[in-house]
Amino acid sequence: FGYDVVNQTLNEIRPSYEWDLSCKGSVPQSIVAFLDSNDFEDAIIKAISIGGDSDTIAAMTGSIAHAYYRHIPEWMVDCCRDLLDDRLCMILDDFSRCYVHQNNDEKPKGGGDQMMECLMM
Repeated sequence: FGYDVVNQTLNEIRPSYEWDLSCKGSVPQSIVAFLDSNDFEDAIIKAISIGGDSDTIAAMTGSIAHAYYRHIPEWMVDCCRDLLDDRLCMILDDFSRCYVHQNNDEKPKGGGDQMMECLMM
């Protein structure tokens, strides 16, 4: 795919990285931030430290990190939930119940046609 940056470290990426909204300019950096991380929080910190379009890079890195580490620190969850209104919290809870692993043994219910059925419970 020509993503040479995946072979670089974050310390090699940071000095020359500039704001870049393209996939080639943000996806590989997100992957490197995840690969260099030790846990979810570390992944987010490293993603933000790259600079540039850091919210996009952190969102992608966080998605990968959550899927891999399967844990987001409670203080981070609480901080984000405090910014949501009740309706959005309810939507988030319903989505999480249907599509997010609650522990390592439990599989999410969702997929395909089950989405609306699950969200209507």
